[in-house]
Amino acid sequence: MESVISTPPRRRLSGPRTLARIVKNLPGKLYQHSTGAPVRRLMTSCIVLAVSYYLVVLTDGIFTLPFLWGILGLGLVGFSAIAQECAQDTFSENSVLNYIVGFVVSLPFLVPFESLRLSNQTQRFENMFQSLAKSRFWWLSSSFEWLRANFDLGSFCRPGNRRRMLLSVVGVWIFASIGFPLLVNTLGFWGLFKFWIAPSIAYLYWRSVFLQKTYQVPFTDKQIKVTIAFPEKYPEWVQFITNDIGAILSSARVVSHYGTKYIPTENLATSFNYIKSKIGRVISLAAIGRIKEERQQQQKLEATMNELREQIDFGSPVEKLPDMTLAEFKSTGRDRKLMLCDDLIFDMSKFYLDHPGGQRILNPFYGRDITNAFNGKVYNHSNGARNLARRFLVAKLAQE
Repeated sequence: MESVISTPPRRRLSGPRTLARIVKNLPGKLYQHSTGAPVRRLMTSCIVLAVSYYLVVLTDGIFTLPFLWGILGLGLVGFSAIAQECAQDTFSENSVLNYIVGFVVSLPFLVPFESLRLSNQTQRFENMFQSLAKSRFWWLSSSFEWLRANFDLGSFCRPGNRRRMLLSVVGVWIFASIGFPLLVNTLGFWGLFKFWIAPSIAYLYWRSVFLQKTYQVPFTDKQIKVTIAFPEKYPEWVQFITNDIGAILSSARVVSHYGTKYIPTENLATSFNYIKSKIGRVISLAAIGRIKEERQQQQKLEATMNELREQIDFGSPVEKLPDMTLAEFKSTGRDRKLMLCDDLIFDMSKFYLDHPGGQRILNPFYGRDITNAFNGKVYNHSNGARNLARRFLVAKLAQE
């Protein structure tokens, strides 16, 4: 999410401070909680999971189960989004309710809730995680996230969090020690695989998909150097089932870099649109400034070229050259090594020895019109050669 916006005309507005100012100055109404929206999302996730598990119970088809596991994995992603909201304190204005709901929702994923909360307050492993999400092993992103949540010893060592962290870990182990034996004793190992292992694999895959999209950089400009991970656009039904997890993960990246408050999920779409509109205005100003700067550089270059032209001898101006009749040219041109090109007469006696093609190629053209030969019939000469030839101008053809 690192972002750099350069605005040449106003240097004090350049750099990441510009984007940080936009993010930190979001309208206050975007931080206001909606009373019913979080509860509706929680109920939606519970209904989706209940229906999905009911269909899994009724189905044993080898081709139908993978499809249902995939849908169930998306439902679990939506359930994990509730835990993410509680960890960010955006599920409810009541911090106690956030903690209780987050603690309970995190248990099926075997994730200590306190570790999830702390991961939103630190950038530990951020670079490693981003590199993994962008690599060909992106499908391991969610597994790495789970390992970090369970085995990041730094979370246990933070003062003031040890009791909560210990409570979260004990809660996870109690849930696992009761739930797994109960599932195996009731439904056997096939039941364990059917109702927990396979859905968990689907969940980890879908979670990795959303993490990969979040850590990509879709909004970028090489000249202005603006990069920000806006949430990927997904079909409406996917956003509905997953509780818009893409926007939640993207907002977490913004907050981790700029230290702002978390925005309730129902306001995230409006927030990102607001940021985009502000960045678009900054980009426009920067583009105008860059165009002005390029014009100034071009004007300086043209002035330098004009100074160099004045220092180079391009011969006498055409209007100051004396006239020479065609008859005089034909009678003296051979002996004087004169050539006629575009009605201008050149004296080659001072140059024929230095001619790049050798003097022999010039011999047949003395006293003749070489316009066609000079312009391509024999050799199409460069602009540099034409400028050099002007130094040997001695006359212009008289108009008879």
